[in-house]
Amino acid sequence: MTTWIPVLVRLEDYAEITNLIATYEADRNDGEPITPVSAVHDLGSLGVAAKPMSYEDEQLAKHVPWSLEDLATLAQGKTATTERWSLAMNVCAEAPEKWLPTSEIAKRAGMTTNQWRDAPRKITRHLRAHFPDVPKDENGDAWWPLCVGGRDIPANGGEVWWAITTEMGNRWSKVQADQGVTPRSVDTVTERFTEGD
Repeated sequence: MTTWIPVLVRLEDYAEITNLIATYEADRNDGEPITPVSAVHDLGSLGVAAKPMSYEDEQLAKHVPWSLEDLATLAQGKTATTERWSLAMNVCAEAPEKWLPTSEIAKRAGMTTNQWRDAPRKITRHLRAHFPDVPKDENGDAWWPLCVGGRDIPANGGEVWWAITTEMGNRWSKVQADQGVTPRSVDTVTERFTEGD
């Protein structure tokens, strides 16, 4: 008789993992029957309430990372938009997949809240003009370098929230290390910004 142990997996990986185990078991031919549980896809039949993914989890899961080349171009940009996005990327890369409100991004990056709010307003146009090769979503719009959320965050304060995926955070750090691009000093960038900039 085979000894079995429980394994904890993320809910979104459950079906894939159980199918993998069922495939392994089918290939073993050791005479032991495969229990129906190995192919269960409906967690409700096991007494487990399936929790839907939050909007923010969905955004992180579906985000398509940029290439190292495009990230390097962003990191070396000289416009207020690219500099502000670079500062925000630095903040988010310190804690990938942690959601931060607009006001916190601005504070940690050394910008005013209005300066950071202005950067997302201009990024779509900037990406169309200068980043033709970044990944596109199902509507043909360029993926922003940070994920946008806040809808399913309790007590979100009415703010837009931001996060970077682990992959984008790793790529951002790699660009800065490999290509000699260092995070901009808050002082050198913010001294150029004015409140209405």
